[in-house]
Amino acid sequence: MLGSAKLRNFGVGFLIVVLLLTFFNIPTSIAAYSNVSDTISDSRVSVSASHVITFTTASDIGANGYYEITMAPEYGDIKEASCSGPNVTVSTTTETVRCTYSISPGAATTTTIYVDNVSNPSATGRYNVLIGSYDSGDTDLEHGDAAVYITDALEVSAWIGSILNFEMTNENVSEVNGVTITGSSTLDTLPFNELNISASSTLAQTLTMQTNAKNGFSCTVQQDQELTNQSNHTINSFDNSPDGTGSSTSPHTWNAPTGELNAYHTYGHLGLTTDDSSLSSLDFSGSKYAGLNGTEPLEVFYNNGPVIHPVIGSGKAHIAYTIEISALQEEGVYNSNLTYVCTGNY
Repeated sequence: MLGSAKLRNFGVGFLIVVLLLTFFNIPTSIAAYSNVSDTISDSRVSVSASHVITFTTASDIGANGYYEITMAPEYGDIKEASCSGPNVTVSTTTETVRCTYSISPGAATTTTIYVDNVSNPSATGRYNVLIGSYDSGDTDLEHGDAAVYITDALEVSAWIGSILNFEMTNENVSEVNGVTITGSSTLDTLPFNELNISASSTLAQTLTMQTNAKNGFSCTVQQDQELTNQSNHTINSFDNSPDGTGSSTSPHTWNAPTGELNAYHTYGHLGLTTDDSSLSSLDFSGSKYAGLNGTEPLEVFYNNGPVIHPVIGSGKAHIAYTIEISALQEEGVYNSNLTYVCTGNY
């Protein structure tokens, strides 16, 4: 029916990235790394993901020495890898990456090893990456551990003293950042249901974080595509933005879609706002909105230090999503997916 559209099952996918900086059982005769992290691009079970493994050495491996990582056997075979720095040769097996340096990189060197397109384990849980430094004679100079947590759940914890607990709830709130909430969300959907042209519709989610990371955390959200129906018609991103664009770099107050004939991106749009006033870059104060562009994550939740008891402004935020359509918006059931990425800043 002209003037309305139906939207259901606006699913929200969750991606939690865990950076762990702790080690254990390191003999006192062998040096220990510092600033160790393994950042994974997608932590869902069985999907292909990339790892960025970074560590700072205390030992000098010398000429023709090497760094080697060993991934848990539950991961798929390693096929693509690279190492930072000059004078390096990379070799791989199904579970290892070795970075051999013809000229010594020196001590106190920060090294990054990139592992691309590796299948995640098929079961949730914590999986280790072992890191070692060796001289040209294969002497073990230094080693340590990093880990990520493979999960489909909304909560994940760091280990051995490091904490990173993320949770999303559908807390009953009446407004977010001065915007009235018009319906209820669930833990994994934003069910806007039937839309009409008389007013905008807004749903909200509550995010909380507990972490003892020294520099806090950052959470972003990313959309996989424009809201799309069975006929490939779209409800575009705020503010009257063509497919694949948005206003993610310049939040501003809500505007209704302009509804210009044959300018399909003006028929309706989706935007978001957050009541987190501590973001590292963007300003959403005064009920400002931004539109996702489908390719770049947008920061919506941030803190610059540890948080153990979340409250609004420190470890807790509400995110509101608003849709408004014009009379030109095509009928149909529209769907899209969102992914939250929360990273501890150790």
